[in-house]
Amino acid sequence: MPYDRLSPMTAPLPEYRLVRSRRRTLALVIEADGSLTVRAPL
Repeated sequence: MPYDRLSPMTAPLPEYRLVRSRRRTLALVIEADGSLTVRAPL
């Protein structure tokens, strides 16, 4: 078994936009252009 399969995967974190709003749950929205919007409670 190759050693690279045993090492943990590391990937860069995606660019995202954080929107704080009066909601109770977290929402992850992938826009049409591929960007990520995170909507989170205050």
